[in-house]
Amino acid sequence: MAHPARSGVLPQTLREDAQHRGCSEIPDFYDRPGRVDPAYVFGYLDSKLDQFGEKSAVYWCQRPAGAERYLLVVWISDSSLANTFACPRMIAWQNYPGGLRVLRQERLALSDFWYREDPKRDGPTGSVTDGPVIESEYDGVAARFFCHARKWLVQQLD
Repeated sequence: MAHPARSGVLPQTLREDAQHRGCSEIPDFYDRPGRVDPAYVFGYLDSKLDQFGEKSAVYWCQRPAGAERYLLVVWISDSSLANTFACPRMIAWQNYPGGLRVLRQERLALSDFWYREDPKRDGPTGSVTDGPVIESEYDGVAARFFCHARKWLVQQLD
């Protein structure tokens, strides 16, 4: 039988990073019907920066309590790459997270997003996403996260 600590939701590297951030993997993440994409994805940064996808990732973890107990974390192992990433590395979130994927080719209108730090404020008009968009989705309900001008923008879909 597998040792419980080894059969986790997150790979060891990301589990250790989560511990440093005061959060842990979501133990019942996959205990839902239907397709559930992983709670993490490697290779978040552009492939020019992270050619093999092992220097960056995004993942979900949870804190013990609070209104926004889930955290979406951007993990960057290489300090020179980390210094080029402008947005906060953690996004607090209250909704139960979905599986993650990174959208690279989409050009989504930023005016369809809102600022994470100020949900009543819409994203800028006349601009589109021009880099990786993090999508968290389960059963047709999704949230998208995009780093723009040092701030996180969010779009919710259902």
